Amino acid sequence: MKPTITIFERIHPAGSEILSSFAKVKVAVGAKRKEQIELTKESSAIVIKSVICVDDELVNGAKELQIIGRAGVGTENIKFNKAKFPNIKIISCPEQNIVSTAEFTILQILNLSRKLPAVYSAFQKGDYRRHRFEGMELSCQNIGIVGLGRVGIEVARRLKSFGCKLLAFDPASAYKDEFLSLGGAFTDSLNNLLSSSSIISLHCNFTKENRDMIGKKEFDVMKKDTVLINTARGSLVDNKALLGAINSGKIEAASVDVLDPEPSYDLTPKENDYKHILIGHPKIYATPHIGASTVDAQKKTAIFLATNIKEELSSNS
Repeated sequence: MKPTITIFERIHPAGSEILSSFAKVKVAVGAKRKEQIELTKESSAIVIKSVICVDDELVNGAKELQIIGRAGVGTENIKFNKAKFPNIKIISCPEQNIVSTAEFTILQILNLSRKLPAVYSAFQKGDYRRHRFEGMELSCQNIGIVGLGRVGIEVARRLKSFGCKLLAFDPASAYKDEFLSLGGAFTDSLNNLLSSSSIISLHCNFTKENRDMIGKKEFDVMKKDTVLINTARGSLVDNKALLGAINSGKIEAASVDVLDPEPSYDLTPKENDYKHILIGHPKIYATPHIGASTVDAQKKTAIFLATNIKEELSSNS
């Protein structure tokens, strides 16, 4: 008898094809909570991304459930009691979207350092006064990287070609030697990085300890023209503190590809009533968690995840 696999958040068709080759696949993108619980009870594996909350309520009573497949890196939305449900395995995809996320970070650094969103908006309204939009030359800037893991080092590799000065804060980085070889410098003080960088890019995993690690005190030490880039996790930044820092002129602008909490990314505008205090601000450029949204990254992620789910279920049968 074929196992049942339920896909709760959209993945590339290449992954769905692999799953369909050996399992009965149910696609329940946009399912409400009650339906999620019922479908999980019938499933040997479920596939999620960053929105669906996998807690005790979801997995309780799911006697067939063997695998939570996370089509991405972070697992902070997987919150079920591992001791209570020891037979449920989590499979994530730690490598497949790194390059796309790093490239998106570089894109946002360039966008904000040259004030392009504001330029586009003004130009469309007939304002051609280019002196209002003089930006930063990257070769003259200090760029601070907070969290030098797999994505952070990819960002650093790409920034080297711009000739900027690189500074990193990450006491546990496994990439220290390579970062130093790129001409970068480490600091053991987050405040030192924040106060000396004109562009700050966040690349930390989320933990309970680093929630709101960038708050009012941290914004207070930043330079007035600072640009903040967050392609990691929305919970790393205190939303109200960021809004206050922008409105008071303490920092110049921010790019946030991740929000806390996150919306559903599969609902139409009519179906989605999500609101967030950062969306719509003229100096906060919010995007819907698209750092890894390239065909290439999504295909690699889906294939890796589906292949590993297939191997795991086969070994358990």
